[in-house]
This record gives sequence, structure tokens and C-alpha cells, in this order.
Amino acid sequence: MKVLFSADVVKAGRKVEEGLLNGMLITFNDHAPEDYLDYVLVIKNIVCDVTPLQKTMDYVLQINNQTWNITCWGEAAWQNLCELGHVTVVFDGAEKPIAYGSLHVNSHCSPSVNELIGPLTIMRKTNENRTD
Repeated sequence: MKVLFSADVVKAGRKVEEGLLNGMLITFNDHAPEDYLDYVLVIKNIVCDVTPLQKTMDYVLQINNQTWNITCWGEAAWQNLCELGHVTVVFDGAEKPIAYGSLHVNSHCSPSVNELIGPLTIMRKTNENRTD
């Protein structure tokens, strides 16, 4: 797999668990507005491939040791993630995004908060015979 985005989840806001109960997880870089910090996973050390995600490729989201296949994303999700560390991950397996900044994954069961501190990556699945 080729890593296209990486960051470190360093803190979970005190209301992140409420979002997870609704099947959503929000990330933001460590420069997020103070009002947001209770609701987001704070990420640092962002490294982002400038190439936007392509609809025809297979991608996975990995947070700490958990991996989900990405099913769809909104038009602004990649740019927001790369520039602000901001994305809303929705654990519903949808094939059409609910918002411009949402990224949907193939799970109807979201992780617990204590499983989310650690590395966060988005990777493109590659054909093993290729060198990309």
C-alpha cells in the first residue's frame, strides 16, 4: 500500500465519544479553534501527498491498529484534511457522501475513544506487481 496521508492522533476531545455513538469522528490539526477541541481528535505531524484521491482507486483509513476501507468522500474532504487536518469520518459504508468534507468507511461500528490515539494514515491499495 502507498501512504498518501499520515498524522499522529495526540488527543481526543471530551465529547468525541458522543460523536462515535452517532457513527462519526471529526479530526482537526492542533491549530483548531478552541471551541472545536472538545469535539475532535487533534492531529499533528501531518504529511500529505498533494495528489487528490481518485474515484477509481481503492483506499483505506487506518487509525492506530484499526483499518477500514474507504467507500466515498466529499469533494472538499482531501483538501480540508491536507490543509487543516479536518475531516469527518462517517462509519456507515455509504457510496455517496453526506457532506463536502466527509469521508465514509465500510463499518457500521465505530471504534472506542481509547483505540484512537496513535498513527492515522490513508493509503492507496496497490497492485503487488506494480512499483507505485
